[in-house]
Amino acid sequence: MKVLHLFSNYKFTGPADPALVLASALKEIGVDVTFAAGRTPAGDRGVMELARERGLPLFEGLRLSKHGHPLAWIRDVVTLKRLLGRQHFDVVHTHLPNDHHIATTATQATGTPVVRSLYDFAVPRGRRSRISLDRTAALLAPTTGAADELSRVLPALRDRVSVVAPVLDLDRFHAIQNPETRAGWGISPTDLVIGVVARMQLHRRFPELIEGFAQAAREDLSLHLVILGRGTNQQIVAHDPAARSGVGERIHFPGYIDPATYPTVLPAFDALIFLVPGSDGTCRAMREAQLSGVPVITTRRGLLPHLMAHDESGILLEKDTPAAIADAIRSLRSDEPRRRKLAGGAREFALRHFDAKCAAASTLEVYRSLTRGSSP
Repeated sequence: MKVLHLFSNYKFTGPADPALVLASALKEIGVDVTFAAGRTPAGDRGVMELARERGLPLFEGLRLSKHGHPLAWIRDVVTLKRLLGRQHFDVVHTHLPNDHHIATTATQATGTPVVRSLYDFAVPRGRRSRISLDRTAALLAPTTGAADELSRVLPALRDRVSVVAPVLDLDRFHAIQNPETRAGWGISPTDLVIGVVARMQLHRRFPELIEGFAQAAREDLSLHLVILGRGTNQQIVAHDPAARSGVGERIHFPGYIDPATYPTVLPAFDALIFLVPGSDGTCRAMREAQLSGVPVITTRRGLLPHLMAHDESGILLEKDTPAAIADAIRSLRSDEPRRRKLAGGAREFALRHFDAKCAAASTLEVYRSLTRGSSP
């Protein structure tokens, strides 16, 4: 089985990690995978470099920009046609809107089946997306709920939809706390740490989150909030609300965490708050936290309610008001047995649902269904 994966972005953002982990897992089970991603500007470290580090064979002849400038798009279509004419690929697997459109245009001449992985609850909109979806042989939805929504909006595609959960590298994350992490933040081992991992953007509801934490923290001196990440609007979105909260000395901003040490940081949280999906609709930070044994406080936005088990791996808020957030934090602080149960449930849920080996096996079955029983 020979498969070409396309990812039209050079930045390690959005669903880059699930795409790379899935491609690597497919390679491990014997699929002949070639990976192509956006062309990395000089001096940057992009998705192609990460794919190379994972040992994935690369095709570097495509630009694969995120948004698809018309001239670059035409060149990519022509280049992909030529590649498919020279080399046989059983499947072209796409991950983002621009690479999906490039592939479904280029393969009109070759008949190569196109697979699209989807990473959001919402169905892709727009004329170009609908044309690409109509030309797609198989659609991989991240959850059953997303598959149902896709089938509801586009019933003609119902028979082409399969569910393949977003994946994680299960060996990279663990639930073992490193005492030095909290010590570095000046936090006692007996305090309760609420974590946030998200870019500080205007739509991520940081002011409401900080006010909710502050309402609980004014009553309990052992509560701390640690916000990992950065953003162009971080001052007005998070730093200023923290300074006005009255508990700013217990709101910590460690900033960007190096990926090499990031897995050792997550277990230092007693819970993670994740209110709004970012550029990755599968909310990798929330999934990684659960794999690290961290229960989540989340909402019903997008895929979020489908990526956790309510009352088993976290708390699902009906409203993300400051009062509701504060109540959720108080409930975790006052009930340690429940918090420990949710921590164990979070890791169990992640191990069960985000296993790359299982996702690769399911994806291979989809490939086989499109190629009349070919095997790796």
